[in-house]
Amino acid sequence: MVTNPFTYHEKKRKKERKRREKQQKTEHKQKMEMMRMQHMMQNPPPQPYHGGPPPYGQHPPPPYGQQPPPYGQNSMAPPQQVGQQYGHNPSMQYGQSAPPAMVPTPTMTPTFDNYVRGGCEIQLSVAIDFSASNGSHLQPGSLHYLDPTGRQNDYEKVISAIGGSLATYDSDCRMPVWGFGANFNGQTFNLFQVGPTAEVDGIQGVLQAYRQTFSSGMVMSGPTVVTQVIDTAAAFARKGQDEARRVGRLKYGVLLIITNGDVSDVNATVASLQRASDSPLSIVVVGVGNYNFAAMNQLGSQLHQRNMFQFVQFNAHGTSLTHVTMNGISSQLVDYFQRNGIQPSQPATGGPYIPVDVGGAVGYRGVKDGEVNS
Repeated sequence: MVTNPFTYHEKKRKKERKRREKQQKTEHKQKMEMMRMQHMMQNPPPQPYHGGPPPYGQHPPPPYGQQPPPYGQNSMAPPQQVGQQYGHNPSMQYGQSAPPAMVPTPTMTPTFDNYVRGGCEIQLSVAIDFSASNGSHLQPGSLHYLDPTGRQNDYEKVISAIGGSLATYDSDCRMPVWGFGANFNGQTFNLFQVGPTAEVDGIQGVLQAYRQTFSSGMVMSGPTVVTQVIDTAAAFARKGQDEARRVGRLKYGVLLIITNGDVSDVNATVASLQRASDSPLSIVVVGVGNYNFAAMNQLGSQLHQRNMFQFVQFNAHGTSLTHVTMNGISSQLVDYFQRNGIQPSQPATGGPYIPVDVGGAVGYRGVKDGEVNS
């Protein structure tokens, strides 16, 4: 069963959070003090001048026949230097005032934590690979094997770990679940609804819909085509963002694709990712099984616009799966909103938000980092 993080190491997390907050405040204070000192060095304050003639002997009288220098100028120094130590600008005309000194204003890029505290919600959608290469759900050891004892397979572990984390940022916790690579009544579908409803309730609803699919008359086939899934998720994310903006909120979509192999058409997949790159969406592909996923690893490098794609292999990041994916999602969310000039809202007071540090993805809460059901 998934361990509740709010009862597991709660004291340790609170202590670590306080330490990091104190460190951030100290670093910010040091940065502001350094900027203040730099400004004072570049713009020294004027020295006081009490008026009146200079002390006797400071300016010797001019040689016979020469006119004395104008009042206020030092005969021992070039005229253009006189007054500069007081901030005087010789090129200014009489009556003009000096322009105000430009005090540098520190600019700080908002963080994932700022957006989440400001009420930004994450809308999760899940897509599952039902191609025949996964093996039968009745065969022990296959990737889709449904253990009668309740032991989770790799697909269920990924859904519980990543999906359980992201679902905590969604107020209604309702999400669509899609499938691809299966055959119904002799026809292959690369996008179909998993479960009896268009959206399910929470991660337990996702797991239940996943298991119900195997008794729906579905026949696992292939190939592995995710273009329709990506296009649908992008449209779903844009719709959610539009609805949220109408009520003064923010919403960001995350598509979780779980598969056991490479996509069948790399070029078509890249084109689909390019179309989705301007959407408020991150796409996380988690590879299960022992395939090498060579093409999947190269997809992100072929995107020429905003990179909103990341691939993670489950076997390589079993204990750090949530940590790695949350770091990528948090940076992509901030990048999308900053590219579009959208700043985080002020955090609401008295909300249930509890920030937890996961090494860069501050604000994550839910399943403990790297935790999956065994």
